[in-house]
Amino acid sequence: MSHNLPDDDLERRLRDVLHSRQLSINPDADVLERIHAGAARRQRRHRAAVSGGAALAVIAVAATGIALRPTHHGSVVADRGSSSPQATLNSTASASASSPSLTLGTAQKSQTVAPSVATAPTIPAGGAPPAGFVPMSVTATTANGNTFWVLGHAPCASGTCTALAKTTDGGKTFSEVGAPPSALVPDAPGTNDVFGTGTISDVRFVDANNGWAYGGGMWQTTDGGAHWAAVPMPGSVEQLAVASGRAWAIVFTGAPSATSATYEVYSATYPGGSWAKADSAGTFGPGEPMLAVQGDAAAVLGTDAATGAQRPVAASGGSTTFTPLPTSLPCTGGAGSSLSATTGALWLACTSANGSTPGAFFSPDFGQSWQPAASKLSGTSVAVGAIDAKSAIVAAGGKLVRVGSDGSSGNVAQPSVPASTVWSFVGFTNAKDGFAIPILNNSRQLWRTTDGGSHWSVVKF
Repeated sequence: MSHNLPDDDLERRLRDVLHSRQLSINPDADVLERIHAGAARRQRRHRAAVSGGAALAVIAVAATGIALRPTHHGSVVADRGSSSPQATLNSTASASASSPSLTLGTAQKSQTVAPSVATAPTIPAGGAPPAGFVPMSVTATTANGNTFWVLGHAPCASGTCTALAKTTDGGKTFSEVGAPPSALVPDAPGTNDVFGTGTISDVRFVDANNGWAYGGGMWQTTDGGAHWAAVPMPGSVEQLAVASGRAWAIVFTGAPSATSATYEVYSATYPGGSWAKADSAGTFGPGEPMLAVQGDAAAVLGTDAATGAQRPVAASGGSTTFTPLPTSLPCTGGAGSSLSATTGALWLACTSANGSTPGAFFSPDFGQSWQPAASKLSGTSVAVGAIDAKSAIVAAGGKLVRVGSDGSSGNVAQPSVPASTVWSFVGFTNAKDGFAIPILNNSRQLWRTTDGGSHWSVVKF
C-alpha cells in the first residue's frame, strides 16, 4: 500500500484496525510518565499469556505508530563461545532520514504503513548517568567482564529520557553513550502491550562498537552508540541473541490477541548480512517461544501456532535450517518460564500453566533430552542464568538459588528483597561474571556477581 497517506486517511485506517481488534487507544502527552511510573507492575517479560480471557494492556505512545508488543524475554548478555565479531547489518535506514515502518498484524496477513515517528528525548553522551537513573536491560561481552552497558531511563528537562550508560571498570564509574531516539518501555507480564515502533526495551552489544537496541522497533550501532540506524523488521523484536557470526531474533508477526499471537524466527549473518525469516523453524504461538544460542547452534522451544502442540526445534553448524527436537519437554512453558544456554548445556526453569513452579531442568545435549535439576522452587515467575554445564542460578520469589545438575540446590549471599520480588533477568557473561535485575519498590535494580553467583551486590549509578 502507499506510504504517502494523508493524515486523516491514516488516522481513519489505524482506528478501523484497532477497533476491529477491540483495542482502545487514548493518546496522552503524559503517557510515558505513567508507563515508567508503573515499572513495578511490569514484571519479567518472557511471553504472552496463553490462558483464555487474558487482558490486553493497551498503551498508546503519543506521536508514534502503533504496533503490538507482546510480553517477552528480558536482557541479554554475550553468548559464551562468541568470537565477538564486527556486527554490521544491511537493510538499515538512517534514523535522521526515515522512520521504521508500522506493522499491524491480522490473523491472515500483515498490513504495513509508514507513519511519521517522532523521536524520543535521550540523555546526551559524555557525562555520568543522571540522578534517578533506572536500569532496565544489561548487556556485556566475553572480552572483558568489567565492560558492560546498561539501558535505562532517567529524569530530564522533558520529563523522562532514554539513557544508555557504559562502564569499563566493573561498575565503579559509568558514562553516558548515545542511545537511539526511542522511548524506553518495559512490558507488563501476562499481557499484550501496544507500543509504537519508536520504542525499545532491550540492548545487546557484541563488542565495543557494534550493538542493537530493540523492542517495538530495532536499531543498530557500529560506533559504540555515537550513531544509530533503524533496522526494518516485519514486527516487534522480542528476543535477540548473537554468537559465532550470526544474529537470531524472535519476531512478533501475528494478530493483536493473547490467544492468536504468532512469532517467527529471523536471522542474519554479520558483518554485512540482511535479516531473513528461517522458514524451517515454522510459526509459534500463542505464547512467545524461548530462544537460546550457543556457538553455531540455536534452539527455539515453543508451541505450534496452528495446533498448540509442543514444537521445540534446533539448528546447528551455522545453518538456518531447523529440525525437530524430541517433544518431551519437561514442562509446557507457561508464562514466566526461562531458558539459558552455556557451553555443554541448556538450562530451563519452568512455571506450569496453573501458576506453580515445577522446577529447573538441564539438557546436556542441546535439547535432545532433559533431566531434573531442582524441584523445590517457590514463586510464580522464574528466571534462569546458566553458569556452566553443571550449575545455574535460578531467581524465584525473593531468592536467587544455585541449582546443580546433580540435583543439589542452595541459597547464595544477596541483598535482602521481599518474597514478592519478580525478576526481569538473570544471566552470565562467563563462569564468574553475571547479572540479575529484580523489580521492587516501584523500580528496578541491577545486581552483579564476580564469583560465579556465590555473592551478589547492587550496582550503583
